[in-house]
Amino acid sequence: MQLKKLKLIEPDTYQEKLADMFAREVYETNREMYELRNQNNRLKVIADIYVGKMAEFAVWNYLQRDGKDATFPDIVIYTANKKSYDADITCGDVKIHVKSCISLGVYPVSWVFQPNDPVTINPSNKDYLALVSIEEDRFFQGYFVKAMDVMKIYEAPK
Repeated sequence: MQLKKLKLIEPDTYQEKLADMFAREVYETNREMYELRNQNNRLKVIADIYVGKMAEFAVWNYLQRDGKDATFPDIVIYTANKKSYDADITCGDVKIHVKSCISLGVYPVSWVFQPNDPVTINPSNKDYLALVSIEEDRFFQGYFVKAMDVMKIYEAPK
């Protein structure tokens, strides 16, 4: 499958501040959930949440620039029992699930999914993935792919 790499739009300082506050609050309100998943490094978890939200803003900025009517990334802090696998951004009836990773150059770019996430096991025709990689210089790149088209290429983490 050949995908076209897109240059996304870097989040602005306001979005960066929102992502930072969001990451810190999400961690504090859901610490027990992270610990149950053996994610005990507070700074790493907060950094991962921050990177994910920054990727959502980069995708949203890209869609806005293209004139798409996309929903703003959700910055509501939910308790663990209110969390869902809903799309991060919707654009009309298209549901966009944003996945992010930091490109370190030494390792190939890859994304991690929850094995019970419906988008990985039973995606609808309207589910899309925005696979975002972030370079060290805050260069955001992404691939948009229909979730159904990648179901057969998932692998266990290495």
